[in-house]
Amino acid sequence: MTEQRRVESLLIAERKRAENANRAKSAFLASMSHEIRTPMNAILGMADMLWESDLSHSQRHYVEIFRRAGGSLLTLINDILDLSKIESGHFCLEEVDFDLTALVEQVIEILTPKAESKDLSLRAHLAFAAAPNLVGDPVRLQQILLNLLGNAIKFTDKGEVLLRVRCQTAESYATLEFDVSDTGIGIPSHKLETIFEEFEQAETSTTRRFGGTGLGLGISRRLVRRMRGEIHASSEMGKGSTFSFHVILPIGEERNTSASAELEDIAGRRVLIVDNNANNRIILSEMCSAWGMAVTNCASGAEAVELAGREFDLALVDLMMPGMDGFETADRIQSLDPKTAIFIVSSDSQAGDISRCREMGLAGHLMKPVRRAELLEQIVRALCRAPELAAIAAISPPSTSPIEPGRRYRILTAEDSEDNQFLLQAYCQGSPYDLTFVEDGELAVAAYRGNSFDLILMDVQMPVMDGLTAAREIRAIESAIGAKRIPILVLTANALPEDVGRAREAGCDAHLAKPISKKSFLSGLAQWLAKSPVEEPAAARIDIPEGLEELAPKYLAARRRELALFRDLLEQSAFEKLRRLSHNLKGTGASYGFPDISRLGSAIEQASKDCNLPSLSRQIAELSAFIGTASSNLKIDV
Repeated sequence: MTEQRRVESLLIAERKRAENANRAKSAFLASMSHEIRTPMNAILGMADMLWESDLSHSQRHYVEIFRRAGGSLLTLINDILDLSKIESGHFCLEEVDFDLTALVEQVIEILTPKAESKDLSLRAHLAFAAAPNLVGDPVRLQQILLNLLGNAIKFTDKGEVLLRVRCQTAESYATLEFDVSDTGIGIPSHKLETIFEEFEQAETSTTRRFGGTGLGLGISRRLVRRMRGEIHASSEMGKGSTFSFHVILPIGEERNTSASAELEDIAGRRVLIVDNNANNRIILSEMCSAWGMAVTNCASGAEAVELAGREFDLALVDLMMPGMDGFETADRIQSLDPKTAIFIVSSDSQAGDISRCREMGLAGHLMKPVRRAELLEQIVRALCRAPELAAIAAISPPSTSPIEPGRRYRILTAEDSEDNQFLLQAYCQGSPYDLTFVEDGELAVAAYRGNSFDLILMDVQMPVMDGLTAAREIRAIESAIGAKRIPILVLTANALPEDVGRAREAGCDAHLAKPISKKSFLSGLAQWLAKSPVEEPAAARIDIPEGLEELAPKYLAARRRELALFRDLLEQSAFEKLRRLSHNLKGTGASYGFPDISRLGSAIEQASKDCNLPSLSRQIAELSAFIGTASSNLKIDV
């Protein structure tokens, strides 16, 4: 017994030492991430600014090299942090509702420029009519797909990369199956298992030629297993590879859809799909068939012309086809059947092509990869409304900028790095933003007291007073004097999820991670600079009905957790999803004793229908303020 106790004591001591070492490693990696990200912000930012300037051919080549190298270094930093979090047990998957189709289309959209730069065809084949509303971590699922598709593009010199997605449902769960296939260099059979180990590549020569550490596949396998799935690869040298994985996710509540009437309008309509690429024909055919349309396929312009006399309602014509191109095909179809609404489908967005569509009186111009929602909207416009509206919508999308024309915006910027100050100033050249810089949080609070600003940019790690403490003091001043709420955006190299949570707890409205591109920086400012700041509600109206005393706080806590989703959808300008989410608030808030939630839900729903970003920014900020006040009154800790 004495020997057993001694061994147990030794094991306990060893476990404590291992846990302490693990915590020390995680703290070190988080610290190093911040220290590396801060100069990386200036390096990548100035590289982007140089890229936009007038450079000679050799100078542009030099800038391209260190932009690419900087991006690779940033990817490595993110991969190491992810691996550390998973190993330390500090990694949690989110559980939020998401749309599988939208997620896949977003991934393809992100990687399309990279594929096009190598003249590769990148396509997604969604082998299902409609996916249920799923519950899971869309960010991590997207990370897996970006890694696998990014690798496929990297290791493929010619041909195509294809993503196939299948969805099988059973009771309350869905099994999602993904295949990423390429026509690249292939992987030796004896390496098909080891490539999923961290820091492993198929061959050392692969690392020298293509770069990379081999971390991505290892992290992807860990993420897939956390989603109750598995991943494996098959390959043939010189002919390509296929990476397949599946995950199992819960099915969420059924979403209300407003598309049923539109589908009734186009059901039975005849559509001709013209494309020399078989995969493209399959993808477009399955979309149209799922909407009840009668589909006819052909692989060339000549075949399409032979079929044109059959009175098609709609034709989707690929632009780049051998022999007869898309415009010539469209012209011939029009001469034979003028009533057919014709869309040109192209991988390239050239102004001349769009103008030619307009001159020829075509229904519109669609860019590959074609999103399902966009295709449905354009088909409905072409077949059920005036054709000219479809062309206008396809060629001139409405502006959604909340910035008032001619107005100057004053922005208080707390940033102690002179390099980053210079970079932000350079980003704002030619913009309506006037930046006032201070070097620490204490000076930021003093500047806020003595001046009028439209927005505050706040670094976190600064001398004298850190940014989060400064944000809390500014919110306290607002509360004490009844001032209007000013947007506070954290701009920091601290990029972990817990950093985002701490920023929100301190009263900050958004978290912008360094390094940040000029485009992301300016769009972040535009999103939060609404025409007038949001006022804190004077009081949170709460009138909980009898019998709901226990349920009402739970309802409010769920809405508070939902705020992050509202902000994410706002950033994506996902108006339809915002409309559905706010419709639920409108219908339930007052029932649980929160009439202001119903009022704000109704306002957000209307602003979503109008695609009104300024109004959405104000209403969501007011919703956040109300929920924070009501939670405090009810002493809800979430």
